Amino acid sequence: MAMGEADGRKAGKSMEGTEKFDSKLDGQYTGTVTGHYRWGPKIENKKADPLPGPVINEYAWADGKRYVSVYVTLPGLDFVADDALFLSHEARSATFSCKLGGERHTLKLEPLSHEIANAKIVHKKGKDTVVLRLEKKDGASSWTTLLSKPLRGK
Repeated sequence: MAMGEADGRKAGKSMEGTEKFDSKLDGQYTGTVTGHYRWGPKIENKKADPLPGPVINEYAWADGKRYVSVYVTLPGLDFVADDALFLSHEARSATFSCKLGGERHTLKLEPLSHEIANAKIVHKKGKDTVVLRLEKKDGASSWTTLLSKPLRGK
């Protein structure tokens, strides 16, 4: 092996001028990688803005022949008037809210695994519980899951 071949250069070729070329760059990149390594200051992750009022995350549900029942239990729910309980729905979503302790508590069920035709609230006095009765659109089909995707902090 010739002397220059060990470090990847061909014998007889001069490497003169490469030091000048390297010093011109001074750590700057050109071409397609320009900006790729120019990271700004590190930005800390922030939590998303919460929905107004407390979010209801704990509930139970059961599948019936014509209805799917969603059970919501909150301390003090017995003292909430029936006209202060709200339920809205669309084909694949339902939203329950109530004003309790000066704050509006909200449960958003979306997207439901199947379509619903109607929804109503049944207030179970003495148990601090309301039952959301979601009427199945397709009659007697069986629901194996309530939601088609898991909730992610909604």
